[in-house]
Amino acid sequence: MLKRIGILALSIFPVLAVAGAAQASASRVAKNGPVINHTKNYTATWTFKDKSLQRCVSYRVTGSIKYSTQVFEPSGDIGWTHQRLSPQPTFTASVHAYDGGSCKGSAKLYKISMGQHWSGYSCSFSPAISFSAPWGIGVSFWPSCGDKSQVSYTSDYGSSSSYTQYTNGVPPVTFGYYGGLPGQNPCYGVYVSSQNYVNSSTSNIYQSSRHEICLTS
Repeated sequence: MLKRIGILALSIFPVLAVAGAAQASASRVAKNGPVINHTKNYTATWTFKDKSLQRCVSYRVTGSIKYSTQVFEPSGDIGWTHQRLSPQPTFTASVHAYDGGSCKGSAKLYKISMGQHWSGYSCSFSPAISFSAPWGIGVSFWPSCGDKSQVSYTSDYGSSSSYTQYTNGVPPVTFGYYGGLPGQNPCYGVYVSSQNYVNSSTSNIYQSSRHEICLTS
């Protein structure tokens, strides 16, 4: 009877040892970091001085990008998700008189066609983009880069000294998943364009430089 008990004890011990090793190994598996929500506010401004039209037009785009990040272990890669223009950008244009290179006093345009354009900031970064009307997507001019894919919203207005392009009630423009190591954060860009009329047949076209908005983790 004593011999049988001894053999049984020896047969159980290796099983317990293997189970303990598995638990220790599981405890050493790195866990991904928490999902963190962020808001990146931005303001972009440009001024177009047009001697031939005797007008200055100042443009301003304001809003924020909301997004989430998570660090993946053990690589340390960061995932940027749910990147969206929220609230949607507010785009304004203010008209002033052109006077010897300066912008002084108020003035009006006969009409304006004004648009804002969004994509990845760099020439090589073309993120996946989701949108709803009145936004539209296509391949067209991107400052300092030539043509690339971008999402745009252009609207027309009549005679005034100030204009505001609203996107109230429209689902936010969203950018697709982005992953990278620390220091490889995604940067998005916006530029504006407009055709400014001083009468029914006289106008000039303006295309701004691109404004960079880089997200943090």
